[in-house]
Amino acid sequence: MAEMRDMFPGMVNSPVRTFNYVNQKPITVERAIDNKLITVEKRVFTDYILSWGAAILGHNNKFVVSAVEKAVKGGLNFGLNNTYEEALGSLITEGVPSMEMLRFVNSGTEAAMTAIRLARAYTRRDKIIKFSGAYHGHYDSFLVSGGSGLATQSLSISEGLLRDTVSNTIVVEFNDRTAVEKIINDKGSEIAAIIVEPIMANTGVILPVEGYLSFLREITAQNGILLILDEVITGFRFHFGGYQSVVGVTPDLTCLGKIVGGGLPIGVVGGKKEIMQQLAPVGNVYQAGTFSGNPVVCAAGAETLKILKNENIYEYVNRLGAVLNNGLRNFEAGCISSYGAMFSLFFIDRVPKNKRQLANADKEKFAVLYEKLMAADILLPPSPFETAFISAEHSEGDIERLLAVVNACL
Repeated sequence: MAEMRDMFPGMVNSPVRTFNYVNQKPITVERAIDNKLITVEKRVFTDYILSWGAAILGHNNKFVVSAVEKAVKGGLNFGLNNTYEEALGSLITEGVPSMEMLRFVNSGTEAAMTAIRLARAYTRRDKIIKFSGAYHGHYDSFLVSGGSGLATQSLSISEGLLRDTVSNTIVVEFNDRTAVEKIINDKGSEIAAIIVEPIMANTGVILPVEGYLSFLREITAQNGILLILDEVITGFRFHFGGYQSVVGVTPDLTCLGKIVGGGLPIGVVGGKKEIMQQLAPVGNVYQAGTFSGNPVVCAAGAETLKILKNENIYEYVNRLGAVLNNGLRNFEAGCISSYGAMFSLFFIDRVPKNKRQLANADKEKFAVLYEKLMAADILLPPSPFETAFISAEHSEGDIERLLAVVNACL
């Protein structure tokens, strides 16, 4: 641990891995299996972080591991086309039909970054609209009023951004129709895209009010603005496809990640053919990546999506989510926000109007709850601004134990 302190800023390689918000030290994991994380100190935690949502099947699923082992024997990376790309791509377009064409990249950040570049090139406009507390990766355009680690560390903006970048990002409150209408009435001819998490999941779980995503679809279409749905977290989370199919909204572009990599690094951007064909080598929007479409990653992703398509995973994890939600219905000292098998717990003095960003989250109470959970070997994200997840390897007994600890703490 001392070496990590000297080697990595804050002892971590991603700010969300620090436990400063809950007055704990970062955890170093030795290995993982099913729904458990085993630390270097041999502590065994029941894990609800799940690689920040990527491990919907749990850790080290034997079928995914077998697919990875087979792919590894053929080579780790070629820098050229491979057969696994087609297998994963076909499953993605089957689940998310709005992705008529797609491109593999290496992270959700890259996917969102490429989507914005495409939107600007396609519309010949510069400005974008994002929502307060939304997190779309650490690309410059998105680090204004962002969620995730920015919210946890109370940063409204990252340093090191160019003024022009900041001025071209317009931030509005999620679920606020009037604000969007006003901005588009004033600056619609300058706006290339609206990018939105269909369910906000990096500032606590915040659902769209009824009809809000349809409203965004309508107003963007009327004004020549592209609608980008960032489904890095929600894609293939609740059923075989994206949340866009739940609400019946067809975006121009979609970003995926997390689940579709089967536990390995991936990002995907896809959408209407006429927009995607702006990408080089067909068009003049440049994007490239040595490891994009990596065969091992695509093998893991394809096997994961096959399991999700053919087995009754969603019904199971969503049922566990309902058990948790019902068990915390009387969570009067705080709040739970959830959808399906994802949830967030937090303490506030009052529920904010429209369930906007939880800027007034009670840090001290959350830290106390978190300490009790860790003492019971239960691991949630170390921030109320992050989302917790339930996997196919969790049991109803696991959920009941989580409920017992929370209720006992209260």
